[in-house]
Amino acid sequence: MALNSSRRRCRRGRSFVPNPPPHLIVPCSEKNEEDETRKEEERPRSKQKNQEKKNKKKEKKAVKKNTGRAKERRERTGMKKKKNLEKIKKKKGWIETHGNK
Repeated sequence: MALNSSRRRCRRGRSFVPNPPPHLIVPCSEKNEEDETRKEEERPRSKQKNQEKKNKKKEKKAVKKNTGRAKERRERTGMKKKKNLEKIKKKKGWIETHGNK
């Protein structure tokens, strides 16, 4: 009974091979060397891909910023982008609520 129950458990979970065939066994030192060389080869490529992705995102953001309806309207009507902050502060009681910063 005990053997059957353990076998069932193995099948349900990850497949576990207690004694792998000899051609699959690789010494630890060789494994580590292979992993390190593979990592060194993969790193520059992944870094480059990440950089390309970042550049694409920046380009998209720049496009969004430059093509805004509000900006176009300001340019058409000749409005200034920033109003005089001091006037706004005095008019709306800014200093009483927020202090003179």
